[in-house]
Amino acid sequence: MDITYFFKGKLAREEASSAFLATLLSQTEDDGIFKANFFKLLGENYDFGEPIPTEIIKKISSDKYKIITEEDEIDITMQGNNNLILIENKVKVASKTPNQMKIYYKKQKYKHKSKNIIFIYLAPTKLTAKSEIDKLNLRADDYAMPMNWEQVFDLIENNKKLKDNKFCSSGKEEIRDLLKTGGKYEKTPNRMKLKKINKSVLSKLEDEYKKEIGFYSWTGENATEMNIFASNTNLTHNNQLKYNCDDKGDPLIYDPKSEKKIKLEIRLSFKISDYGKKNKHMKDKWDEINEENIYVISKNIYKRNIERSYELIKEFYGTEEELKKSMFKQSVIILDHFKEYLPATICINDKCPRIGKKKRHLELLNVRKKTNEEIWKCEKCEEERTFRIPTKSIKQKEVCTQCRRSY
Repeated sequence: MDITYFFKGKLAREEASSAFLATLLSQTEDDGIFKANFFKLLGENYDFGEPIPTEIIKKISSDKYKIITEEDEIDITMQGNNNLILIENKVKVASKTPNQMKIYYKKQKYKHKSKNIIFIYLAPTKLTAKSEIDKLNLRADDYAMPMNWEQVFDLIENNKKLKDNKFCSSGKEEIRDLLKTGGKYEKTPNRMKLKKINKSVLSKLEDEYKKEIGFYSWTGENATEMNIFASNTNLTHNNQLKYNCDDKGDPLIYDPKSEKKIKLEIRLSFKISDYGKKNKHMKDKWDEINEENIYVISKNIYKRNIERSYELIKEFYGTEEELKKSMFKQSVIILDHFKEYLPATICINDKCPRIGKKKRHLELLNVRKKTNEEIWKCEKCEEERTFRIPTKSIKQKEVCTQCRRSY
């Protein structure tokens, strides 16, 4: 069987390569030799991090597994009686998402408290995994390690029953071709169009909030999303465009029925920032919000996700100008709702001397009880900022559990 067509057209490349590896791990035509050698590789594959002891490798190898793909956003899950093996697959370095392993591991360790977790980051190079693995706070007997695709190919080459198998050879060659083109995505027309839209919305938000709130755009090298983040504030807010791409990395954003109408997802999220955790007003407000799994702003229902952010996903269909207006409006709805709580007590004066990359915190100078204001001052540049002390005016609305309407 030739697997070439699984990697053509609009099929997701990483999903196809994950399905290929999952098939190799579950097949028995080679008497389980591939899977046995895959487990053996775990004991040898620690370029950084803690090595897995030999006795644990033996226990992992003897466990019986159910193999699942694309569950809980994890590419491949091997559920054993005593062990859980998670495989995050990347065939393009450009599709790496910061903190992805950390988020997934946190959820799985609570979901499978009694099982030992082995988290594998499979990528074009092992070094791609280092920053992700370094962020993990692993439990005792849990392990995380890098693996590259060439090691998987070697397991096929060294297996007589798989080496000449058409399914294995065609899949191997297709993935190899993907690895060769796995760098930064080209400046394709649709990608540049979305970047231009993103930049326009960011500029409009900066004009709207002046120096009260900072904003920055982040796309990294990720093929499927673009982001606008609020910065220098007590609230972390993200306005994200989510879309699919073709095999050249060009976003598929236009509705096939209309060349002028863009069709994609807008994901809006917010949570308390690191600055906000140090601000009593914001911390008190967040503790109040965080008691519930949903929060309503202007009849929009935001649901708490695994990152402990409140998130709203909206399907967008319209013109470029309508997309700009929608993105801007949705951010304003969130930011205006929390306006009293937003100003972070940090100096944002461009001429203020800073310690490395860290911004200087302001000191409380005075409290004006009559006007309900606080005066904060930077010790270095002596810039003063006036904040209105938050009141209890922001209240969470009740939501009907049946119809989801607020009242």
